[in-house]
Amino acid sequence: MNTKLNKNIAIVLLGDFLLFFLAILIIVFARYSSNDFAEALRVHFIEFLPAFFIYEIVLFTSGILDKKFVQTPKRIFDVLLPAHLIATLVLAVYFYFLSFFETSQITPRTNLLLFSLLLFIFIYSWKTLRMKHMKSRPVRALMIGNDHEIEEIFSRSNFWDMRVVSKLPQTESTETIGKILKEERIEAVIVSFDDYPNIHLLYPFIFNNIIIYDANMLKEEIVEKIDLKRINEVWFLKNIKGREDTWFTYMKRFIDLFLSIPVLIIYAIAYPILAHIIRKDGGEIFFEMERIGKGGKVFTIRKFRSMSADPVGESAVIDHKKVVTRIGEIMRKTGLDELPQVISVIKGDMSFIGPRPEIPSLVKKYEKEIPYYQMRHLVQPGLSGWAQVMQESAPHHTADVDLTREKLAFDLYYIKHHSIFMYFKIVMKTAKSLLNRTNHG
Repeated sequence: MNTKLNKNIAIVLLGDFLLFFLAILIIVFARYSSNDFAEALRVHFIEFLPAFFIYEIVLFTSGILDKKFVQTPKRIFDVLLPAHLIATLVLAVYFYFLSFFETSQITPRTNLLLFSLLLFIFIYSWKTLRMKHMKSRPVRALMIGNDHEIEEIFSRSNFWDMRVVSKLPQTESTETIGKILKEERIEAVIVSFDDYPNIHLLYPFIFNNIIIYDANMLKEEIVEKIDLKRINEVWFLKNIKGREDTWFTYMKRFIDLFLSIPVLIIYAIAYPILAHIIRKDGGEIFFEMERIGKGGKVFTIRKFRSMSADPVGESAVIDHKKVVTRIGEIMRKTGLDELPQVISVIKGDMSFIGPRPEIPSLVKKYEKEIPYYQMRHLVQPGLSGWAQVMQESAPHHTADVDLTREKLAFDLYYIKHHSIFMYFKIVMKTAKSLLNRTNHG
């Protein structure tokens, strides 16, 4: 084991241990009085100390500490979550046996749950930050075929610590590939599974601990959108579910309703003030418009009016003939104009997170000009979506086929990968975007 690897392991263990202690410190501080704090901290630290070693053992067996584990925030979450749940279950059994044999001074129930939640948040954040700022040696990769986009994507990615050190044409023999793998100390092979005619030749290299990546899937995971040029009906059958998992549907609905509470409070406070200011400009307080929702269902959204009172109608919005008012500009920067849409979330027409619902006339146009555009209606639309937080330049109620095609690539990525993790990821990115608009607007 070399010095650099020893140093990396020491940094990982030290960081994990400090966060482990911080989680205990917060729990004791929150749940015990100042008079009992020192003793409670001492007892909890001693009792929970074996938990640290249990946790690290579970993480080690999960593979997340493997130097060949190519990390992204999503990969870390996908591996860390089940490992964390297993560790929490082991800890529950551990404390149960301590209490059963009366060898423990505490029987943590609420404290264990709080500890588990805090530790997961801390460890996930730590490993994501470390991945970005404290990278170890890049994974050495061989690329088979000509895919110049891969290297360009690697150079722009903050998270993928992989470097293409050798390239071979698709016509090379197994012997040549094997020789390059040995000489260049290759740890991963990148190849297009769909385009490489001899994909079976790579099978034996799995036994040499070589990771084989599909170039198309790799690009999708790095740029986090779907390559529309490579999809067809078979792709949808393989990758898209016709119906969401029941548990996910109920969980997302619960989170939507839970998040609606503070938004409704803000709405109730802001309404009389904004209504009074908007009325001074003349015209209606709200602006209503039809949108296309899940399954092609037409529903009506309501926003605080942020534009001049005339002209009105869908065509005016599409052609951008209205003039944004002074208060409207402020509302748009802060997102206040969107507040009335919380009613659509409560009714179930929308979610907080999902592809943004589009105007019916634009949907008809895009369905004619963009293949598979209607597939974005497989899921509930949302106030904010993956395309909204990822696309640098997006169409805003204007007929732009090229930008909408790119928007669809992000929407399909969301539909393929949507989960509770992605839900909160979009929530955080949306909050960050609103803060940036407010600070720089």
